[in-house]
Amino acid sequence: MPVPACKNIACEERILFALTEKIADGFLGHLPKFHAPSSNVEYIVPDKTEDWLATLRRIQPTILITGWHTPALPQEWIESPEFSLRYLCHLAGTVKHVCPRRVLERGVLVSNWGSTVNHTIAEHALLLVLGALRSTAQWNAWQPDTHNQQAIASSWHDAKTTLRTRSLRGRRVGLHGLGSIARETIKLLRPFNVTLSAFSDGVPAMEFQNCDVRQCASLEELFSTNEIIIECEALTPASRGSVTEKLLALLPDDAVFVNVGRGEVVDENALARLATQKTPDATAAGGGGGRRGRHRQEAGGDCVLPWMFFSKNHRSRIHR
Repeated sequence: MPVPACKNIACEERILFALTEKIADGFLGHLPKFHAPSSNVEYIVPDKTEDWLATLRRIQPTILITGWHTPALPQEWIESPEFSLRYLCHLAGTVKHVCPRRVLERGVLVSNWGSTVNHTIAEHALLLVLGALRSTAQWNAWQPDTHNQQAIASSWHDAKTTLRTRSLRGRRVGLHGLGSIARETIKLLRPFNVTLSAFSDGVPAMEFQNCDVRQCASLEELFSTNEIIIECEALTPASRGSVTEKLLALLPDDAVFVNVGRGEVVDENALARLATQKTPDATAAGGGGGRRGRHRQEAGGDCVLPWMFFSKNHRSRIHR
């Protein structure tokens, strides 16, 4: 990114990129380093900056670009008369870890990626559901010797009875959460002629009606009446750990559990235990930017993908 020519309002601002090299490269495609002495734009790597408060006081940014690993704005700077920030541009999702509410109260404009990535998360939820139903991760173990016709026949017969691939069409699908990701997922599920229900504490009944989704009265009803559960509830003090081992045990045999929300909503230790009980079929977990939980365990042989899915029937594995 070249140093901007001072011919517009941007040059009246002091712009600070406070991003790790990995985040800058991932979001911007390169490192926006500025070397011109007269430049009003600076780039720092926050985890290599010994004194974050001193850096902010020195630069006095009016525009701050942040990411997942940017430290929280110091309260001392926020409350000081020298507080200069006018706009905080967060390149990722939740900005709570960087921006205390007091920043908003001081009139700072704050933005994040909002709903711009929701369709990609919904697509991944569908991918994981289909992958679990089709036992996709286990296919490689059943590739026959293409030079041996008898081996081919035997192998594919065994695969048919062991993999037990299934279709999504006509299934009962439940969603924990009814936010923008859930609504995008609902759109993708419609063509499969599924029966949809959902639960999200505090969401008005009208929202479920607008989505043409049956509202469950409780999480217990959601988990006990559906073959597939897609977890996409927001992480709040009330939802943290709300998907317990008791709830997961309510899933019927051959059920599928997919988590594209926050890992801390789910008791992942319980999920790992269930992966080795009741002959579970497919579990996988992954995450990015702290979005998912931190559990990591081997329990068999399936796949690793950057969100979580779980199917109760055959041997499986959880990865983080």
